[in-house]
Amino acid sequence: MRILAIETTGPICSVALLNEENRITELRGRERMNHLRSLTPMIDQLLQAENMAPEDLDQIAVSVGPGSFTGIRIGVSTARAMAQMTGVRLTAVPTLYAFGCGVCPEEDPALVVCPMLDARRQQVYAGAYRDGEEIVAGKPYPLDVFLDHLTDMKRIRFMGDGIARYGESVQEWARIHGVEAALDEETQSAGYVAELARDMMDAPDFADMINLDYNQLQPNYMRKAEAQRRLEEKQKQGQRR
Repeated sequence: MRILAIETTGPICSVALLNEENRITELRGRERMNHLRSLTPMIDQLLQAENMAPEDLDQIAVSVGPGSFTGIRIGVSTARAMAQMTGVRLTAVPTLYAFGCGVCPEEDPALVVCPMLDARRQQVYAGAYRDGEEIVAGKPYPLDVFLDHLTDMKRIRFMGDGIARYGESVQEWARIHGVEAALDEETQSAGYVAELARDMMDAPDFADMINLDYNQLQPNYMRKAEAQRRLEEKQKQGQRR
């Protein structure tokens, strides 16, 4: 199985290639939020290094969200365009699931991994994963609501760009509840997307997210964009007058 993986939902763009020998090669961008300029050249560089053409791929896997709305659009649009040109099928990889399960250490199956992305408006996109399984659903939460789901867990590794904004609050919550919490600002990785895409091929729960045609691939923003939300609020106000 030859899988090209695309990750553009976070601040750093990355691409990865999983080859027939189950080896993953990854390239990461050097600049934050420079996905539009970096993504296509990185894909070309990675395929050339592996002596492959886009048509040689078995799947193109893309992280579909949640995360940066602009980043999600860039990743999904690029994957659709490649699939339309080559006929290669697509895999829609849930971002939090790939991030959380990718970080779960095999040598420590009891450790809970919580990807926590800054969703703004005092919310986080977050979930909890243990030993490769989702134990708290990945979705938008107010920070305190998400943390309430974790009070019975003893050791947790929090990860993602939400740490920069909410790290102090998480540490205070952990101190109050006696939770051993580690904070890590590592961000999403295309290597994790490739790993989950491979595993999704044989998992019935993901059957509707694999082997997609280009027009079947959809982003998963998990909520409306800020501009759309404000426009709808203005329209409602106008209707009340």
